[in-house]
Amino acid sequence: MYVTVEKPLVWFYAFLVLVIAYTTYFHNYSKPDKVFWDENYHIASAQKYIDGVMYKEPHPPLGKLLIALSEAVLSPNKDINTSSFSSTDYIKVFPEGYSFSAVRLPSTLFAMLSALVFYLILYSFSANSHISFLFSSMYLFENALIVHSRSAMLEGIQIFFVLMAILSFSKMRNTLSHKSYAWLGIWIGLGVAVKLNALIMILLLAFLFFYEYKESDKLASLKRWFSGSLITVSAMIVVFISVFYVHISLGKSMATHKDYEASQMYKDVIREKKSSNIKYLIPLIVENLAFTANYSKNVPKYDPCKVGENGSLFSTWPFLNKSINFRWEKDDGKVKYLYLMGNPIIWFGVFIGILLSFVLVVAKIIFGLSVEKETFIPIALFVTLYLSYMIVMFKIERVMYLYHYFLPLIFAMFASFLLFMYLFKNQVDNFGKNRVFTLAIIALVAQIVYVYYFFSPFTYYESLSTQDFHMREWFGFWKLKPIL
Repeated sequence: MYVTVEKPLVWFYAFLVLVIAYTTYFHNYSKPDKVFWDENYHIASAQKYIDGVMYKEPHPPLGKLLIALSEAVLSPNKDINTSSFSSTDYIKVFPEGYSFSAVRLPSTLFAMLSALVFYLILYSFSANSHISFLFSSMYLFENALIVHSRSAMLEGIQIFFVLMAILSFSKMRNTLSHKSYAWLGIWIGLGVAVKLNALIMILLLAFLFFYEYKESDKLASLKRWFSGSLITVSAMIVVFISVFYVHISLGKSMATHKDYEASQMYKDVIREKKSSNIKYLIPLIVENLAFTANYSKNVPKYDPCKVGENGSLFSTWPFLNKSINFRWEKDDGKVKYLYLMGNPIIWFGVFIGILLSFVLVVAKIIFGLSVEKETFIPIALFVTLYLSYMIVMFKIERVMYLYHYFLPLIFAMFASFLLFMYLFKNQVDNFGKNRVFTLAIIALVAQIVYVYYFFSPFTYYESLSTQDFHMREWFGFWKLKPIL
């Protein structure tokens, strides 16, 4: 619960977080005015919705639907012929004057709003607005999250829904109801409808059992938890099916360049203009998901010997291996770079935090370390989410990239914050009074901000000389390579 005196301060910091997020995530997001990384794919997919062309894709539809909605509503390219986008899955050439402002808006806007949600999650766990604001710097000044979110891609959208699910969980610790279980399912369902890896969030239900459980009435506790979990899963399914219904309904004609392995039934449904008929919804969803599974089987494996390999092993992600050069452009003797390069202070720091959090969980379970339930369960949750995600990555054979670490990175941020609150509880309770502790935290945040600024040329497509570039090559395994 918010303390009355604390309320104005909470919302002042919330406003300040949004202002900073606007500066780091949103300002000038349409630059560069050139395509990079997977935008070639996602913009083509979005245009198919606008033109009513059926397609299948390896990811669920919600992200591309939002990109299409933004482009259709804002229409910055209404005077430009983009019809060719619907006859390809990868746009090689964009028309002169094409604006990226609409297609990049959903990811960028959701990423900016995620900063507010991130802060509210920290506050819900700590009830300390000062500490929550300062540690929001982990999200506000994270270069890799920023550069990837300022694009027509999916992660910025998905992270918002994942954070909303975590915020729902944090509030459910105090108020468990069928309504709260339903909202949890909605947020997880929306995240899964963007990318399937958000299914990891179903583990939230397992930890809600510990809040439902009452020693005096074990059977009733189990019934409450089971009924609540059923509501969450049902809400997830309804959201997922609803999103796919929109996806299938908008596909009123076949693409001219390929049939996406469509069955004869699928082709007949489109030919007979019955794509909106709910009778065919489930079999067509199944067919779309089958395409996703088959697509993944055909993706190449990670090959460290391949020239220009942008993929990397999951075990090296916490150390920022491998950064990806999204695009570059020579500029009057210097070079503009757009690099997927994170803030090493944040990445290395939260990796240490997740390791120590794991040690705490083991010490509690095996050695009986005394840790309060309200402290231990959230830490154990984020450690479990982190480890579960990384174990799944270990089993995936296809090539994976550094941005696939974004979700566990965020889990590690929360685990690190909660561990900090546990280790320095007395100092946190007297924040502002303990001058040395207060200055140490401010110095840490200042360091995060400075390193963000130092690597910001990679984030915002700014010019660097070769010497300036080499100054940012802290470690060889980052695989940063200057353009000569």
